[in-house]
Amino acid sequence: GVKAHSYFSTPGRGDLYTIESLIQLSDAIFQGADGSYEIHTDIQIANGIKPDILKLEPGTSLKFAQNTTLEIDGVLIAVGTESAPITFKAVSEKWTGITFSSKTDSNACILQHVKIESAQIGVSCQKSSPQITNSQIDNCYLHAISAFSSTPTVLENSFFNHRGSTLIHIDSSQADIRQNTFDLQNWQTGIRLIKSNSHINSNQFNGGKTAISFRHATPQIKHNYISHCTIGIYADQSAPIIRRNQFFFTQTAITFGIATRVLLIKTSLSKADTVSIVKTQI
Repeated sequence: GVKAHSYFSTPGRGDLYTIESLIQLSDAIFQGADGSYEIHTDIQIANGIKPDILKLEPGTSLKFAQNTTLEIDGVLIAVGTESAPITFKAVSEKWTGITFSSKTDSNACILQHVKIESAQIGVSCQKSSPQITNSQIDNCYLHAISAFSSTPTVLENSFFNHRGSTLIHIDSSQADIRQNTFDLQNWQTGIRLIKSNSHINSNQFNGGKTAISFRHATPQIKHNYISHCTIGIYADQSAPIIRRNQFFFTQTAITFGIATRVLLIKTSLSKADTVSIVKTQI
């Protein structure tokens, strides 16, 4: 029988792997009756002498057992299509998610047209720079994406039905977050930045407690559409550039905490419920 939880690593010699070749190497990875692949082990795509590569084909469906992780020290290329996305989800209860580590050959890592569901953290970036584009990350327990000391590209994705309080958590990183759609519950924050210089451009935020919140950060926040949010942008001890954003039915468009210097250019507040910019001492 399959062990409840085990660990599998590739050798790190610069080889190309597919899900079919991993099945040959581990009895904790197998194909289910519905054609999806069940993974009952942590998988590490290693980077030893050279980075190993895991390449997934469009339409591939991976189901991970509880608390298992896909750890990328080498390269992950998961490029689906609009009609045949690559899916990463849980067998039943939550799995840990995809982790890009500091060993990653990360400029080569791509998640495009993928669906990630029911993970603790959908994509975790540790000193890495994957591209996450045209994808859907739903129903995660802590974050959809977290980044520490990383430079991820997050482009044209959708995020909804999450359980955690913050969908994208960026710490000590330089993220490029553009043209994404966030559907938020009334207690959630869309993007939280700490000590980060990031570009947050042309995203759409629907609902939520706070669309964008940051501390000790210097982001550029441009051309975002923020509606039905309690606070649109919360800035604390930061120096952001906030330019040409639109706020609709937002209780407070922008709140400044202490020691915040804001460059505010051509921002539309006309349809906000409260158009005042509030300076707090929290």
